[in-house]
Parts: sequence; structure tokens; C-alpha cells
Amino acid sequence: MNLSLAVVTTLYVSSYMGRGFRLSSLPFDHSEYSGEFRFTLEHPSGNPKERPYFIYSGLYSRSSFVTSYLDLSNTGNFPLGVFVLSGAGSNSTKINLINRSPYGQMISVGDYTKNKCCARKIVFSFYALDVTKPGRKTK
Repeated sequence: MNLSLAVVTTLYVSSYMGRGFRLSSLPFDHSEYSGEFRFTLEHPSGNPKERPYFIYSGLYSRSSFVTSYLDLSNTGNFPLGVFVLSGAGSNSTKINLINRSPYGQMISVGDYTKNKCCARKIVFSFYALDVTKPGRKTK
């Protein structure tokens, strides 16, 4: 995959005291939210074999951050963008959406498949590029 030709967007993950997770196309600068990490996703190139996914901020919905359909019924929650979620690659990192009822989904980096407490609560996983935690420089 040649990323120099692909259109990519960086998304930022923040949380409110480790409970309310949010996605944004800009870093959160609100003092009550702490930056968790950021990652990069590719936009669809028009290839019919690509399956597009819509990424939502989570600010106005209790549903998943990632869906394969565009929800036109909720006019207050437009997606941040449409992306292609590719499989594992040499420079990719796994991102997990973990159900934490009653707090909503948590967005986390890492492999939880062997972790008994979290593995069965994973709602959705995908791989992203250039995952960077606060205070670390990108490659």
C-alpha cells in the first residue's frame, strides 16, 4: 500500500476522566478531556472491493463509533468521515472498541484477545497507521 497516493486523516481519541471517550478530527483542547492517542486512517479510493466505514465522534450517540452504514435519521450526529479499515500491516496497530456498560464504549490500543476480562467485551476492532500516544513523536 502506497500511502503517498492515499488520502488520509488523523483522528484524535480523548477521554473525560477515563470514562467518556470521544473521537475528533482536531485535538481536544478542553481542560476536562485528556488526550489518549491519535491514529491515521485512509479514505476510500473508489475501488469496488473496498468496504467503507463511517466514523462518528460519539458525542451525540450511544451507538458504536464505527459503523458500515450512514445513519441519516440522527441529524445531530454526522460522521467525521468515511474510511477504509484495512487488515494488519507491518506499520499498523490494533484499535479496539470495548463495551464498558454503563459508561459506553472505550477506545483502546492493543491486543486484548488473551485478556479474559476484556476479550469478550470487544465490540469492534480495526487496524490504524501512525498510532501515537501523547508525548511521543511519530515515526
